[in-house]
Amino acid sequence: MWRSAGLFTNNYYTPPAAYTEAMVRLSTNFDRETRRRDIRSIADLFFEDVPYTPVYQTSDFFATREDINWQTHPLFYIDLRPYNFSL
Repeated sequence: MWRSAGLFTNNYYTPPAAYTEAMVRLSTNFDRETRRRDIRSIADLFFEDVPYTPVYQTSDFFATREDINWQTHPLFYIDLRPYNFSL
């Protein structure tokens, strides 16, 4: 989940044991309620012990053909409702 951030690969951050246990359960269990509980506990553990603070937000770029009328949304979801998309 957060391994791609490089926090664990360079020994910058050592997660608590409960975090690691929940991650293992999450990657091996397919019960919906168990997964939801584990995701919540992972997020709680992560935010209690915040190992980093994001200092920038990446830019998002979109392109469309000239004959497509579409406006991007600032929260990065694709809005294809009739008032925002037409050919």
